[in-house]
Amino acid sequence: MELEVDENDLKAAGAELFAEGGRRGIRINGWLIETRRHSILNSSTFQEWEQKLDTSHLPEMVFGENTLILKHLSSGTNIHFNAFDALRGWKQEALPPVEVPAAAKWKFRSKPSQQVILDYDYTFTTPYCGSGTIEIDKDLYEFLMRSYIMNEGETSKETSDIHWEDCKDQIDVVALASKEPILFYDEVVLYEDELADNGVSLLTIKVRVMPSSWFLLLRFWLRVDGVLIRLRETRMHCVFGGSTNPIILRESCWRESTFQALSAVAVRGVLMVEVGSLEFALVIVEDMVVWWIWVMVWCLKVWGWWPFDALMMEFGGRWWWFWEMKVEGEVEEGWVERVGGTRLLMKKGTLLILVRMVIRVSSARSSPS
Repeated sequence: MELEVDENDLKAAGAELFAEGGRRGIRINGWLIETRRHSILNSSTFQEWEQKLDTSHLPEMVFGENTLILKHLSSGTNIHFNAFDALRGWKQEALPPVEVPAAAKWKFRSKPSQQVILDYDYTFTTPYCGSGTIEIDKDLYEFLMRSYIMNEGETSKETSDIHWEDCKDQIDVVALASKEPILFYDEVVLYEDELADNGVSLLTIKVRVMPSSWFLLLRFWLRVDGVLIRLRETRMHCVFGGSTNPIILRESCWRESTFQALSAVAVRGVLMVEVGSLEFALVIVEDMVVWWIWVMVWCLKVWGWWPFDALMMEFGGRWWWFWEMKVEGEVEEGWVERVGGTRLLMKKGTLLILVRMVIRVSSARSSPS
C-alpha cells in the first residue's frame, strides 16, 4: 500500500514526487532519492552473478535490479544499496555454516560417503552497510587528468569512495519520533532465502523522507529454526541544511542469540510471572480470610452471636432471610440491624481489600524490572 501524501505538505517543503516504470522517488532540498523495484534475476543473469562472485550458491530470490539511491546533486555524494555488493560482502566475510538440528541426525544415520558437507555460509549473512561514492566535477576531472599526463602520476577517477569518520554524535531518535509529515516512503527487498524450509534469510532497505531530513534502515534478518537468530542493522540519517557537503550519520548494530539462550530467558520470565501471580493471589485470599474472621470475632464479642445469617445472605442472596421469616414466624429483636451491620462491615472490608489489590498492581507495574 503506497503512502498518501498531502500536496500542501509537498509544496511547503519544496519537494516533488516522481514515478515512472519501476522507478519512484522524490526531489527535495538538493537531494534526489529514488527506489527501483523489479523482478528476481533470470537464469542467465543468475549465472553471470555466480561467475563474478566465484560461487555456485546464491539466495533463492535475488532482486538484482532493486536498489535505493540517494544523491546529493551539488556535492556529488551518491549513496546506494544493491544486492550484488551485499553478496560480495557475504562472500568476503565467509562465515562458517550454521548446523541445523536435523544435520546431526543425518550425520549419525548416513554413511560418510553419503553425507553432504557444507563449505559455505548458506545463511548469506553480510556485513554490508551500503555503497557510496563522490562524483568529481568534470572540469576538475579534466584538470587532474592533465596533471597526471604531465607528472605521470597515478590514474585519477571520476568518482571516489565516501570516507566515513568516527564521531560521538548520534541519530536524534526523538526528532524522528516527532509528528512530522512523511513525504516519501518505500521498502525494497534485495534478496531472500527460506533456507530449505529451515528458517529465513532476508535483506531489506527502508527509507522515509520528511521535510527536515531523510532516514533509512538497512536490515539483515536471519532465523535458523531451533538454532539461531541474527540481526544486523544499519541506520543513516541526514538533516537538510544549507551546507555544500551534507553531514550523514551512520549507526550499525549487530545482534544474535541462540534459541537455547532465548528459551532460558523466556522460561525464567514465565516462572517469575507465575510465582508472582501465585504469591499475589495467596496474599489477597489471606487478607479476605483474616478480615472475615475479624468480623466474626467482633460480632461474637459485641453482639454475642456468630453472623452465619449474614454470611448466608451474602452468598445465597435473600433466600435465607425469607426462609427465616416464614419458618420461624418471628425474629429476635435487633436481628435485622445486626445482620445489616455485619454485611456492611463485610462489604467495606472486601472493598478495602480490592483497593489494596489495585494499589499493589499499580506499584508492581511502575517498579523497574
